This record gives sequence, C-alpha cells and structure tokens, in this order.
Amino acid sequence: MAFLGLAVVPLLIVGLILIGQTYQAQTQGAFLLQRETAARLSSQVQSFFQGQESQLRMLIQIGDLLHQQPDRQELIVSIFHSRQSGIDRLILLDAGGRTLVDHSRVNLHQDSSFPSRKDLELLLFPLSSGETLYSPIRIDALSGEPLMIMAVPIVVLETGKLEGMLVADVRLKAVWDLVASIRPGKKGESFIVDPENRIIAHSNPSVVLRETRFDQSIGDGIQLGQSGEKAVLVSQGIAVGIQHFRVFVESPVSEALALTMQTVRVMLIIVAVVLLLSGGLGTLMVRQIIRPIENIAAAARAINAGDLSCRVIIKSRDELGVLASAFNGMTAQLEALIRDLENRVAERTAKLAAANHELEAFSYTVSHDLRAPLRHINGYVDLLTSSCRTDLGERGLRYLGNIAFSARQMRELIDDLLSFSRVGRVKMRQEAVEMNLVLQEALAIAQEACVGRAVEWSIGKMPMVRGDSVLLRQVWVNLLENAVKFTQSKEFARIEVGCSEQEEGIVFFVADNGAGFDMEYADKLFEVFQRLHPDAEFEGTGIGLAIVRRIIERHGGRAWAEGELDRGAKFSFLLPMPKVDT
Repeated sequence: MAFLGLAVVPLLIVGLILIGQTYQAQTQGAFLLQRETAARLSSQVQSFFQGQESQLRMLIQIGDLLHQQPDRQELIVSIFHSRQSGIDRLILLDAGGRTLVDHSRVNLHQDSSFPSRKDLELLLFPLSSGETLYSPIRIDALSGEPLMIMAVPIVVLETGKLEGMLVADVRLKAVWDLVASIRPGKKGESFIVDPENRIIAHSNPSVVLRETRFDQSIGDGIQLGQSGEKAVLVSQGIAVGIQHFRVFVESPVSEALALTMQTVRVMLIIVAVVLLLSGGLGTLMVRQIIRPIENIAAAARAINAGDLSCRVIIKSRDELGVLASAFNGMTAQLEALIRDLENRVAERTAKLAAANHELEAFSYTVSHDLRAPLRHINGYVDLLTSSCRTDLGERGLRYLGNIAFSARQMRELIDDLLSFSRVGRVKMRQEAVEMNLVLQEALAIAQEACVGRAVEWSIGKMPMVRGDSVLLRQVWVNLLENAVKFTQSKEFARIEVGCSEQEEGIVFFVADNGAGFDMEYADKLFEVFQRLHPDAEFEGTGIGLAIVRRIIERHGGRAWAEGELDRGAKFSFLLPMPKVDT
C-alpha cells in the first residue's frame, strides 16, 4: 500500500495544481470580461454627459444668446429645445440672475423637486471658473426617471467675466437605455449608483422605481450582488463635474464561471480516471510503476516551479502510458493557453512601441522640415531691416520686429520638439554619475538668467547615481531654469535643491517660492504643450517638463510636482538606488 500511495499521491497533486491554475486563469478571464463591459458602459455614459454639455455650449457660442433681442432669444432657445428630447426645461439667466428665457415642454408635468429660484441662484452664481455645474440626481415623482440640472456659464473669453448662465433640466432616460443595452451575458445586470448610494439606472427599471440602494464602497470580487445572489461583481467610477457615480456590472456565478466550472469538472474527471487506472494496476505491478511514477512526480514539481515545458517520457503503451499521455496533454493545453496569452501581450506591446516610434519619427521629421522656412523668414527680415530701413518707416520696422519675434518663438518650439524626440531615440548610457558635478554644470547655465536679481540659492550635497550624465544634466537644467523663470516676479527669490533617500530609491527636488500652480492641474504639467500660465506672464513652449519626465522614466524612475498658487512649487524625481558591486 505504501508503494500504491507513492503512485497515487503525486498524480493527485499534479491534478489539483492544474485545476487550481486553470480555475484561477479562467476566473481572471471572467473578471476581465466584466471589467471591459463596465469600462464600455462608463465610457458611453461619460460621452452622454459630454455630448449634452457640448450641445449647450454650441447653443451659447453659435446663438450668441445674450446679445440678441428678447424675442430672438426666445426663438433660438425654442428651436434648440424642440430638437432635444432629453431636456425638460431651459433657462437663460443674465449676470445679475434675471431670467431672460424660461422654456418648458408643453403639457409636461413640472417636477416639483426642480430647485426654487432662490436655490438656483445659490447653486449657480458663485461659479466663476467657467466650468459646467452638474447637480445631484433627483427622481421624477411621476415617471421615476432620474433628472439632473446642468448649468453652463456664459463667460467672456478675453476677460473671463461671467455674463450669464444657461441652465438645462436634463432627463437621464438615455442613460437607462445605455444601461439596458450593455449587459454581461444573459442573466447579468448593469446599474449605476449615485453618491447617496441610490441606484439611478438599472437594466431592470423597476429596481430604480423601488428606490433601491447599493453601497458604493463594495469592491470587486465574488460576493452577493444587487440581485441578492452570489455574483461576479466589478465596478468603475465616473466623475461628472463634482458628482461621482459608480458603474456596477454583475453576473451570477453560475453564468460568469460556467466555462470555468465545466473545465474543472472535466479535469476532475480526467484526474479521477487517471488515479483509478493507476490505483487498480498499482496493486498488481507495484515494482514496474515505481520509476514512472517518480518521473511523473518530478514533472509535477517542475510544473509547480513554473517549467510548463516539462513532459513525462512515455516508454510503454499500457495504462501507465495512457496516464502519462493524459498528464502531458493537460500540461500542453495549459502551456498553450499561457503561451497564447503571452503572445497577445507581446503583440500589443510591439504595436505600442511601433506607434511610439512612428510618432517620434514624425515629430523629428516635421521639426526638421520647418527649420528651412524659418531660416528664409529670418533672412528676409534681416535683409529688409538692413537695406530698406528708411523706406519701411517706424511702423514697418515694428512689423518686422514682430515677425522676427514670432520666428524666434517658432524656432524655440522646434528646438524643444527636436530635443523631446531625441530623448526618446538616443541610446542611453549606464555609468556612475557624480550628481554634484552634473548639478554644478546645470546651475552655471541657469544662473546666467539671474543677473541683476536677488536670488538665494540653497544647494544640498548630492549622492552618486547610475545613469546617463548628459540626460541627467538636461533634467537639472530644465528644472532649474523653470524655477528661475517662475520666480522672476518675486522681489526676493529663493530656490532650494536637495535630495533624500527612501526605500524605493533617491528623491531629488527643486523647490522655489515663485508663482506656483493649482494642484488640480498637477497631472498636466508633464504633458507636451501643457502650460498653466499665459505667455504674457511667463514665456515657454510647454515641452521642458515633458522632457524631464521622459528622461527620468527611461532611467526607471518617476517625476511629480507639488505646489500652491503664489506660494511656490516643488518638482521632484526619483531614481532607483544604485546597485552596489560585490
């Protein structure tokens, strides 16, 4: 019996390992499918709100509502309203809060929960940012459908002054239709929960009409769903202005994991059959099967260690050979499944790399081709200035100066584009870098712009790192010049450079007491052409910080920024801890 145990136990272990891995892989596939459904529904709901806002903004811009006669305003709003079946009411207010147009649908019940005049003014007129206000969801007492107020400020672009407001009471029946059309499987359900944990849209409208609630904080997993039965549940957040909703997609476990359970049952049957065959023959041929069983056990250990290419060598055509063949077949299927997944990941990674390469090549080519026309422009400007100065007069010379200034700005932009493209293409050297020396070289460049200014520099001691010294010098130059530029309006500027060691690596930083920025837009600072200040205040192309991020990411680190308006900013980047040679 001891020998029989040696034959049976390894096979049982192998079967359980394969079943466990198969169950885990297919369960992950079920969750991935659910997440794709939730992402698709979230995207379409987001597009619905963006589309409604775009329609209202288009009405404001094209109709030029506030500068029309009252009867003309009424006509424009009426025509627009007649074509928008999802809007119950449109109100046009001026900057003083006076109603210019109030258009409702004929014979439509006026929802009593629509905010009063006083509430409307309190909600809408503190707005000064130019952003659309989305109100909390409310439910129509008669139809049970969700309603939301969208208030679009009418702002003068040149001054930023608020001239008025276009208010729309939007019926979210279209969101119901989206939820009903996107469902996982035959028995699955999709629904949306508002910040008050109310279900405002469900593939079964009666759930909304019953004012059902569902906790937004419930995470993804296999648990009790909204339907009350055990389900595969995933969710994804949606931000609509200041309102935060959550899309939930659930499928009963019996449906979502049907293929998984079927596969497990088949594999259990296969393992059971193999075990029965081995056990029946083991009592008669113990000595003949000890060595093959040892081989199978060794293969099981190899597979458990991750070597899916391992196979059991088949030397006979008897029951033991059938067992080994079944084992190899199960292993081959699992290996093929994993290889297929790896191939898909590699293919998509290659496509992404190719797309990035094409984008960099395009940027580099365009930047090169634009240089020749700029040289011609500058040449003709110099020629006109030197040979036709008296004929041009003061106005003509001023115009030529504007042309030369614009050409210089374009040249700077092209140079920055070339630098950005070059950072992605240049081969990076890995060497020991004396960061103190690199910083001093960058500091000498940045201080050239500080002549005549009162600037206090605080420079900390830097450690050795591994990387490309040329690229790291460019990082320091960009960050220091950035600090110098944004402190130019300060009578007394202060710039601090330092570093600190953390568990994941070394953090370097450049801090200043300059103009700062709103942390709401911190994620945009490192994107190409993203600038938070107008050219009139601070010149620039918006590419310098994008170059910083790309260089740091190529070194295996990351870059981020912290700041506060008029209180300064702090730009940091992390580099991995250099490996110690042993």
